[in-house]
Amino acid sequence: MAGVPGIASKIILDFVNPSGARTGKLLPSGSPSDVLEIPSGTIRASCVDATNPTVFVNSSDLRDFLPLDDYIHNSPPTSSIVSQTLEDIRQRAAEKMGLDPSTQAQPKIAMLSVPDSIVEDEGVDIVVHALSMGVLHRAVPMTVGLCLGVAARVQGTLAWEIVQSSRSRRGGGADGGLVRIRHPSGMVDVGAEFAEDGTVRSAKVVRTGRRLMKGVVWW
Repeated sequence: MAGVPGIASKIILDFVNPSGARTGKLLPSGSPSDVLEIPSGTIRASCVDATNPTVFVNSSDLRDFLPLDDYIHNSPPTSSIVSQTLEDIRQRAAEKMGLDPSTQAQPKIAMLSVPDSIVEDEGVDIVVHALSMGVLHRAVPMTVGLCLGVAARVQGTLAWEIVQSSRSRRGGGADGGLVRIRHPSGMVDVGAEFAEDGTVRSAKVVRTGRRLMKGVVWW
């Protein structure tokens, strides 16, 4: 677990029947990817609803017309142009998903990237920078991470495309079909289990179990 020194027992948490948590559908727009019309142009996005509705966009697409690297590496981010564009994307995706675009809490928006050679050597399949209520998150909200784990298993989504590309170059993936994601504070393994009919049985995340404290009570 990122931020915790050493290693401990591996525990996989399963979140049962995560599809359509808010909209009733895994792919609320009816497609694994959509082209969204925003004031500054058009951009591909994947609208996925699993544990928490999230719109995923490819960072490389954003870099074509936005100073994205400055936004990501400034703390706190200072580019109002990037912030407004991301909010435009989120609102347009909300309409596609049948959600209220004025409610910043849902859907979330997350930017996906292909891992560079350094993190790829650590088995990373995909890099994510997520926003929460318009603010760039210092890690990744776990419901967004779980949604990403599901999206990465759905053919045709942006997450699926990036993960397949990363694994093709590396020649394999994380153990047990899990997807290793890199976020600003570390790494986490997520995944999903699908039924034969294509429905999502569960979303998964790897955590660790270890003793945090020990006490004795005298009476």
